[in-house]
Amino acid sequence: MSSNTYKTDFRKLGILLLPSCLRRPFLAGVLSALLSAFEAIRDFCLKYRENTLERLKYNGQVCRLEYCLNRIFNSDNFSKSDPSLPRIIVEDTQFYAGQLYMVYRRNSGINNKIPVFVDSDLEHIVLNRRANNVSLPADFVVYVPKSIAINTANFSAVVNTYKTQGKYWQLVRTDN
Repeated sequence: MSSNTYKTDFRKLGILLLPSCLRRPFLAGVLSALLSAFEAIRDFCLKYRENTLERLKYNGQVCRLEYCLNRIFNSDNFSKSDPSLPRIIVEDTQFYAGQLYMVYRRNSGINNKIPVFVDSDLEHIVLNRRANNVSLPADFVVYVPKSIAINTANFSAVVNTYKTQGKYWQLVRTDN
């Protein structure tokens, strides 16, 4: 629906709906005062509509999540054109291997060198499941400068609302 649908001038509409014999200045003033409440309700509804349409632009994509977090938590410094200002950055971690995965030999005695090379068919390296060795990997990392004051609970709620379900994330506070 077009936004022009909601731009109704209630004072003018009230006067136009009066019969022509009752269109006097005093009655028009009283009618305008009574209809000012409807104008306040209309303004509130328009502001709510614009806010909802803005929030619908946010989604789980990295670029949109970054835009959302900067708009909500960094609105006083948010400017796409000025890169020198501190900004919240969301970085996708799908290209990073994560924590270092170490392989050790059991009861090897003298030969405890890393990396472990298996030369013969008699030696085998048995690895536990990767979930037992490293913590749950994050799908994306949110870097928040320390100059931006955030409430961690509110920040987590916003990120969890707009992120894709089943994705894990990590919050990192940076100095710049």
